[in-house]
Amino acid sequence: MAGRLRRALTEARINLNSKAGNAEAILAELGRLMAVNPAETGSFHQALLDREHTGSTALGNGVAVPHARVAGVAEIRAAFVRTQNPIGFASPDGEPVDLFFGLIVPVHANTEHLELLAEIAELLSESDALDRLRRAKSAATIQATLLEPSA
Repeated sequence: MAGRLRRALTEARINLNSKAGNAEAILAELGRLMAVNPAETGSFHQALLDREHTGSTALGNGVAVPHARVAGVAEIRAAFVRTQNPIGFASPDGEPVDLFFGLIVPVHANTEHLELLAEIAELLSESDALDRLRRAKSAATIQATLLEPSA
């Protein structure tokens, strides 16, 4: 996982102080962070909204992994956002969400998409990973936590 995430999640795609106050705003922010041009911003936002309408991507424990497959994207892109205040996101435990890990994946990358989702879910289920993500003061700390959870 580390190689895929290292390529997909740059420091520029990490926001530790989001003011997003609802689901639509956080999906728009994730889309913007993963886009490399203005046209992609709207496309990614819509793809994330459409995916969320099919079922919540919230995992519980204040975590969600909004993700979508998008035509014309050549590589997996990732973003991480921590909100200032948790927001309602239809989580299975009914708790609001403050940690969002967004993914945009090429349409043809089914296997990589599922493997990455499974690896992220496993990482985020580790006992101290969520605490480290919530306490992190820098994008570099977030990357270290996501890429090397035992660090």
